[in-house]
Amino acid sequence: MGITFTNVSAATFEPIATYTVPSDTASPVTFSAIPATYTDLFLSGTCRANRNASGNMDFAITVNGNGSGYSFIGLNFGGSSQPSSYKSTGTTSWAGSTAGKTDLFASFNAVIFNYASATKKYLNWWCGTPVNDSGRRVIGNWDNTATVTSVELYGEQGWAANTTFTLFGIKAA
Repeated sequence: MGITFTNVSAATFEPIATYTVPSDTASPVTFSAIPATYTDLFLSGTCRANRNASGNMDFAITVNGNGSGYSFIGLNFGGSSQPSSYKSTGTTSWAGSTAGKTDLFASFNAVIFNYASATKKYLNWWCGTPVNDSGRRVIGNWDNTATVTSVELYGEQGWAANTTFTLFGIKAA
């Protein structure tokens, strides 16, 4: 005997755009002209910093080209060290780390909740890197009520070739 669910509907993820970096670049990856027809946004990627060194490389998210009004807290974990936490405010929303160009690709996922509403935007992201089996988990907000129409992803010294990001719109259930 099993459990039967009725009238259960799930949110729908619809791909908006995918971008793969064709060759090493110092430029950010930008998704623009994001339609305001979804409830939330989901961003997923495999990334590698454009830096000829191994180890963790930082990267950041900026919304609508706006370099202010971000605050966030996070947790670093993995490797040989104990987990550590941090809290910050700043000009960009620090997203985590990726592997250096000489290493494997890292995974990255983020959600921007209520991106089209006239309220403060909440961001939630996590990433994992094969460097020391480490990762980062970050939650934060962008203290702005504007609809999110663009998202920029900045890698430390840019992005290596074949870094790929996909932006999804989430429709309400």
